Parts: sequence; C-alpha cells; structure tokens
Amino acid sequence: MSRLTFEEAAQSWFDHAARLVNLCYTALAEAEMKGTQKGLRDPRIVSAALLIRTTSNVRATFALLEQALIVEARIMARSAVENLLWSAKLVQKGDEFVDQMIADELKSHDRRAKFIMSSLDSLPEPIAEMLQEVVGRLKTAPISPKGLVARTVAQDSVAGHAYLIYAQLSADAAHPSIDALRRYIEDDRKDGSITLNADSDVSHEEHLRTASYACMALTGVCVAFNQLSGPTAAGAEPLTRLADEALQLETLSGLCNDIH
Repeated sequence: MSRLTFEEAAQSWFDHAARLVNLCYTALAEAEMKGTQKGLRDPRIVSAALLIRTTSNVRATFALLEQALIVEARIMARSAVENLLWSAKLVQKGDEFVDQMIADELKSHDRRAKFIMSSLDSLPEPIAEMLQEVVGRLKTAPISPKGLVARTVAQDSVAGHAYLIYAQLSADAAHPSIDALRRYIEDDRKDGSITLNADSDVSHEEHLRTASYACMALTGVCVAFNQLSGPTAAGAEPLTRLADEALQLETLSGLCNDIH
C-alpha cells in the first residue's frame, strides 16, 4: 500500500480519532460501576474520570490541529499522555496509587495555602483564619512528601516508554523553554537578522505525529479502563482493531519510531 499524502493522512487520523472517541464513550456506557463502597477512592471511578478527561484532551488536540495551532495541540496531547501514565500505574497499583494521588492533592493544597500566607503582607482576618485552619488540618493529613511527577509515575510501568513522548511535548510545547520559543524565531546567520513569527511553523510530520501521540494515549487509557472496569464489548475486539488501524496509519503516514 502506497504512502498517503499529507492531506489524506491528516484526514485519516481525524477519522480514526473520531471512531476512537466514540468507542471510549461506548465503553464508559457499558461498564458496570455498581457495587462500590469506596466512592471516589475506587480505582474504577478514577479510571473512568481519566478516560473522560483523555477523550476531551484528544478532541481538543484535533480541533487545534485543524486551526494549525501546533503548540496548543501538543500541549493537549501531552495531557493525554500524562493521563496514560497515571492510568497504567492505576492498573498496576490500584488502591495504593489512588492513596498516592490523594496525598499528592493534599500536598498541593498545603503548598498553595502556605504560599498565600507567606507572600501577602496582610490578609483580611477571616481569610487568614480560614487559611490557618486549612494548614492546621493538613498537618494531620497523609501528605505526600514529594508529590507525584510524571517521571516517577512512569518508572516500572508498562507505559513507561510514553514518558519520552511526554518529556518531548513538555520541552517543545508545554514549557517556555528555548526549544519551544525557537519556533517563533528565525535567525539569519548570513546577515545576522532575526525575524519573529506570530505563527509558529508546522511541519507535516509534526502535525501527523501529534495526532498519533494523542490517539496512542487515548487507546492506552481505554485499555486501562477496560481492565479495571470491564471487560466491555467495546473495550475488547473493537479497541484491538482500532489499535491495529493506528499502527497501519503510522506506516502509511511515513512516521518512524523516533521521538519528535
């Protein structure tokens, strides 16, 4: 089978993503979520929320790609990949990882409350008292000493390889790094002139690769959800077919295995 043109490949990824999103919604509808006494601490509930979040991220990725907003699209794809790292660890660790997520959330609350109290010279008394009460409660809470970060979550995970993609998307899109800012700067070495571009350049390969990353992440998150909450009819053979379709699309799109 011959390689697709860019226009054909972009449309094929768009159509593939639409089918994948619809399948994820079907899997959510089919899943049996009754019989839990853990409430929001149930790994199945957390997995469902991660799947919903990822479908939203992927829809946003493709909407932004259509507008040639490559940086913003890659930020959304990065969020989807981060969800994949969390979902894989959730399958691996279950309740233990949910506890870590809760402890991480408490750590975040603690940092924000302390920052507000330390950065403002004076606070209205009611607000100061409220913050002091929050910090006091958090002193007895199981706060994570370091917090969850993608690198540590990816360690010893079946989805650990996805961290390389996450790191690349962080460096060239999510963070205001030199690598990311270079998109907007053209440096003419001959005459020393510098041109600033309001619209960053978008290569065909980067467009297609971003689409591939987003779909890869959503497929993985749906697999994790199906393992925790299934099996569902949508999460079995249809998902496998779409995963195979994505692999074929990567070949037809001319995407190699390098991280870009």
